[in-house]
Parts: sequence; C-alpha cells; structure tokens
Amino acid sequence: MAKADWVAIQHGAISDNSFIRKQSLSQSVTELEKALVASGVNCQKERSKRKSLADMFFDIVATGRDSERNMQNLPIQTHASKKLLRDAITARNKGVHSDEEVAQPDCERFVEIIYAAWQLLRDRFVTQSKASVLAQLFLDAALCDEPSKLYHFSNVYLFGSLTRSVEQANDIDLLLVDAIGNILITGYFGDPGGKEQSILRELDLYHPSRAPKYSTRQNVAAIECGWLNLSVITERFGQDRAWTREICALEHDPLFFLNVARDMLRYDPIHRTWTRDLSSIRVFEELAQLLDRLAEIGIVANPNDSHAAQDAEHEVTMFLSDAVITILDHLRKNLFEDRYLTRKTLLDWALKRGLVQLSEDKTGVLRRFL
Repeated sequence: MAKADWVAIQHGAISDNSFIRKQSLSQSVTELEKALVASGVNCQKERSKRKSLADMFFDIVATGRDSERNMQNLPIQTHASKKLLRDAITARNKGVHSDEEVAQPDCERFVEIIYAAWQLLRDRFVTQSKASVLAQLFLDAALCDEPSKLYHFSNVYLFGSLTRSVEQANDIDLLLVDAIGNILITGYFGDPGGKEQSILRELDLYHPSRAPKYSTRQNVAAIECGWLNLSVITERFGQDRAWTREICALEHDPLFFLNVARDMLRYDPIHRTWTRDLSSIRVFEELAQLLDRLAEIGIVANPNDSHAAQDAEHEVTMFLSDAVITILDHLRKNLFEDRYLTRKTLLDWALKRGLVQLSEDKTGVLRRFL
C-alpha cells in the first residue's frame, strides 16, 4: 500500500471542490488511525468502548512521560487542540455518512490538526529504542527451534536520519543481513511497493501460529505510515562483485550504500545497544572512509561544512544567523516525502518571510538580519 501523500492531502483541503475537500479530510483521518495502530492502539477494541479516534490519541499521548511536552508541540493550546481534533473527526464522519459539506477554512484547519497529531505519534515511534526492539526481533528470527537454531539474520544495521543528532527523524531505516539468502529473494524481487511487508510475511511462514509474529497490525501500519523501512543484503555484499552490483542496481539511489555508510550503526544484541563497529562487514567501513575523502576534496557535501552556501541559480552567497538556521533546519526536517529543499527553494522561502534580503551591490551578496 502506498504511503500517504500529505502534500496532496493538504492541497485537497483547500480545494474549491467540496468533494475533494471531504476526500482529503477522510484520508487524513484514515492516516491518523494507521498511526494509532502503529503506536500499539487496538482501534477496534477501543471503539467497542465507544471511544473516538480523538479519545484514543489523547489517551496514548497522556501515557508518555513527555506527555506535557507532546501537547505543547501541537499547533494550538491543549484545550483548543482537543476540541479541534474532535471537531475534525466529527466533520469527517458527517461528511462520509451524511454527505455534509466542510467549508474550506474549516477543512484546512482540520487537516492541519490531524497532521500535527500524526507527526506527534511519528516522533514517539521513530526512536533508537524502538529501532532496538525491532532489531532484536529480527535477530531472534530462526528457521527452526532449539536446540539447533538457524537464524535468518546475522546483523542488523541502522542508517538514515535516526543515526544522526536531528531534532525529528522521519523514519526507522534498517538494513538486515540475510545469513541464509531466502529472505533476500522476497525482500528485493517481490512487489516493490510491498517490500517490507513481503519480508515480514516470509518470516511468519517459519513461525506458523494463529497470530503473526512479524507481520503484525502494528508493524504493517508502521510500514504504511512510512515510519519503518527495511532493506536486505547478504554477507556476500562487497565480496561478490557481480552480485553486489546487482543489489545496488535494485536501489532507487545508485549510490545508496555509499551515502548511508557514514552514519551507519550496528545493533549489538549482547549489550542491546547501537555501535559504530562495522567490522562485521568491512566494506561499510571502507565506504564510510571513501565518503569522508570525497567530502574532504569537495566532490560531495560535508554535513559539518559552514552554513554559508553558494547557489549558482541565484548567483548569491547566503549568510544566515544561527536563529535562521534553526528555523530552516526545522522546516527541512519536516518536509513531506518526495519534497526536496533545494537552495533555490530555501532562498525563496526565506525571502518571502523577510528572514533575508538581497543586497544591491554587484557581488549579489545576500545578507540577513532578523
């Protein structure tokens, strides 16, 4: 199932077409329900208690030790956010069941509060501790029971934004090292849209039971939300040249493994923590060193470079304060999927909001003062 396109949902919410508005509001509520399921809520059971999705959301937020901070992260105050979220879900139900209209300003506010709630649940899910739980789950996957267990995966690696010190990571990216080779076939050569779910279903084939152990509602919902991504390689990676090239070609980014190597972490099942020891597959260490060298000579960008940047499209240099950088970083970390913040986009955004101004001298220097 395709991941939600929140850009399209929010654009639909401000449409002049009432049907499109109702459809966008309905889809946003559906995505919120998926997020609740991914967070461990049994929505069907809770509905039997006559609880609404808003009740379920505020219940689960209140269970966390950081519940007060979570509520403050919503775009409006606590009491108002509760009412607005309840009104949004009520409006969706009336639109679906009674064909009631939803005015454009109301629909925009409703979708905004639902997306804020969805983001909050994402931030609670996408953590290194949750990644550790999932890594241990995969490492425990075995072909047969005691005493001669044969485990599917020899290692689990974490990569992406969650390995770096970012305020809000978007998802948990795990790389599974298939010790046998049978999961790899399913994981890469199955339906590209259902790669992760195919992996989970394949693992469940070795654990026949009434309730799935891997393709649980919670895991599937996390995948559908875009919060959990899985990739698979085997220990042949980096040793068998032809096979390695074939696997690399199956990734959307031809330099995928090079790009993720620098920040990659390996899960240590003994200490139950993430470590930068990549010696189990030495090619990752070599790729990380190569990327550092490419950054050193200026071929690729270094994340630790100065905030000053050159944009050929505008032929200006941007000098941004720490305060502006903080704002832009927050924006960049919360972009929707498939939206890329180019320097041109960043410049346009900053100019429109008065965060920067263009100088009139011939050097075309862009200077900012808040």
